[in-house]
Amino acid sequence: MRDLIIQRIEQRNFAAWERLGTTADLESPSDLYARWRGEMIEKERRRVLEIRSTGKVPSEIVSEVLAMLDVEESMLDAAVAQRAELRTAVASRPLAGGCEDLLATPLAGSPEVPSVLACAECIADGEQWVALRMCLTCGHVACCDSSPGRHATAHFRETLHPVMRSVEPGEDWRWCFVHHQTG
Repeated sequence: MRDLIIQRIEQRNFAAWERLGTTADLESPSDLYARWRGEMIEKERRRVLEIRSTGKVPSEIVSEVLAMLDVEESMLDAAVAQRAELRTAVASRPLAGGCEDLLATPLAGSPEVPSVLACAECIADGEQWVALRMCLTCGHVACCDSSPGRHATAHFRETLHPVMRSVEPGEDWRWCFVHHQTG
């Protein structure tokens, strides 16, 4: 049970990060989940309707299951729409301020963003990243925490370099690992 709770907390945190931006031409993990779950709901609904047509299951039970599927589908649709709206709104707006590390590490004067962006660790591990971040201390580019490797966080833990920025097109926000703030 503890592992399930931790997993759900991480999923919620990753979904929040995805709102700040993911690779433009790739589907985010949350959107991929919503698409796959939507396809599964449709298959489940068809199967429930097949079962209903046999007349062997009480109509109240069939109605209850169909209602649960409808509610879940509505929640998925609303979440997808909300994520799309938030991505647009948040793409280049600072979210928080007052962090000493963010104040000490402005985008101006930071290492130059490489012309070719990739997470070298993901490539070495044969993984696909979701979005890329760049360390404002040393210029190291790594994947975000929604990516399987979580290499940006690993870079912080290894180096204690406090601030990374998004290097996704159209984004200019930074993240402080020490104070858990964006700016």
